[in-house]
Amino acid sequence: MAACTSQCLPLDPSRGDRFFLLDLETTGLGFTADICQIGVVSCDGASHAWSQYVLPPSQVQPLATAVNGLELVVDSSGSTVLHSFKKGLTITDALPYKEGLLKFYQFLKEIAGQTRRVDPTAYTILISHNGMGLDFPVLLRALSKCGVTLQLLEEIGVAFADSLKLLRKMRQSGDLSAHSLSMENLHFHLFQADFPAHDAMEDAMALQRVLFGSSIASRISREDIQDLSQTPSSVCEALRLSL
Repeated sequence: MAACTSQCLPLDPSRGDRFFLLDLETTGLGFTADICQIGVVSCDGASHAWSQYVLPPSQVQPLATAVNGLELVVDSSGSTVLHSFKKGLTITDALPYKEGLLKFYQFLKEIAGQTRRVDPTAYTILISHNGMGLDFPVLLRALSKCGVTLQLLEEIGVAFADSLKLLRKMRQSGDLSAHSLSMENLHFHLFQADFPAHDAMEDAMALQRVLFGSSIASRISREDIQDLSQTPSSVCEALRLSL
């Protein structure tokens, strides 16, 4: 088990932190769920976009399938494949679980390396909506199973921020009037438009638009995001998560 120690990021608006929006589709709604899809997009919505389906080692629970439309099925050749009943097709590019997670880690190393080549003290901060409630613990657990430890993530300067906490503060202060802070409601509230939710890439892009491309973007500072950002170890400690 990994020992988790509390370590939040110091506030420094001059530090060259870079922000990326993260979303997962999972086999369940709890911390022990496995991953079906990872989506990441940069805060400018253009310079980096990464998405990958993976074959989870456990069945997709009915409640999760009802949300994301994903399920494991056996095809005509007897192979287990990931199927999307929402799209009406088999996800042919889904990678084996460990291979897909290690590919994601390589992507993290690449973007984090770019961050630290510009500013050796800077962090690559992954922002997820309700990340502390699902995505961060699920991701850290999955990476740990593939040999990617908290220490490895911290060595390259990866940190996490939960946008739900930020938007709750904004609503309490009167900077946001949305009644519900679900991503679908927020997006409709700010843009008067729906989006194809519960696809990891679509959700990450929707979060990018809400935080960095909407009418509330000017009220969100770098310090606001830094103030919510935590190291992987800090996430584990806050959630009492053992890996």
